[in-house]
Amino acid sequence: MSAFAIDVHYHLEQTGLFSKITIKKTGLPKCAFNIICSLADGSITQAEVTAVLEQVWNEAPLGYYKGENSYKLTASTEEVQMQFATSTAEASITGRIEVVGFQ
Repeated sequence: MSAFAIDVHYHLEQTGLFSKITIKKTGLPKCAFNIICSLADGSITQAEVTAVLEQVWNEAPLGYYKGENSYKLTASTEEVQMQFATSTAEASITGRIEVVGFQ
């Protein structure tokens, strides 16, 4: 799980969208990671953030290869959330990415 946290931090950082990325292990099976990302530029739209999160998930090697990978994106007035899960027969990782700082 620590390797996943390092990988997700790296790939989110590479987008250039965030001024701060905080990753917390929760210990909960349905949401093992809570990742909070603060936007570097509040004028970025929720649609742009949603597209970047989808691109990161689909192009970065975050999900388990040949495993089950899923995500769900939702947007509210103040944030974008991405709930994700990736698993194989041997391991499972779940979590949530919260993007805050919209104007």
